[in-house]
Amino acid sequence: MGSLQQLAEPAALLRCSLSSLEGLRQLPWLTRVFSSRTFRGQKTMVAPPLQWLGQRWDVQLASVGDTIYIVGLSAVASNQTSAEALPAAVYSRIERELGSPSRAASKLFAWDADDGNVVLRLHNHRGGWLVVVLFTSSVIRTFARA
Repeated sequence: MGSLQQLAEPAALLRCSLSSLEGLRQLPWLTRVFSSRTFRGQKTMVAPPLQWLGQRWDVQLASVGDTIYIVGLSAVASNQTSAEALPAAVYSRIERELGSPSRAASKLFAWDADDGNVVLRLHNHRGGWLVVVLFTSSVIRTFARA
């Protein structure tokens, strides 16, 4: 099994403290109202977009206290070409670093790593595809439930 850190910038955010990052903002009010908390002290923030695999990704971070435990990336593939190429590029990159997925289903793939896991999900979204990649740190096992 490999490490999430082999996947470069997105996973590297798992090593950062929330307070060390700039440009963070709260989720929209309505989203916060309907979001449930899993852990005591949990926060979800929107981070500035980042480039990964030649694609601009929207970023959300989940943390408990100052410890980031999930980095969520999302991008919309608006045409057929990008709807096929983007998930294929993500899948290929993760498979190269972590091997075959431990779980593979229609539109959902998961890989285990020594320090957490990665999930790739595809969703129909307004006539295109929403590609979501979740990097979850194994530190999650140490948090107290809400």
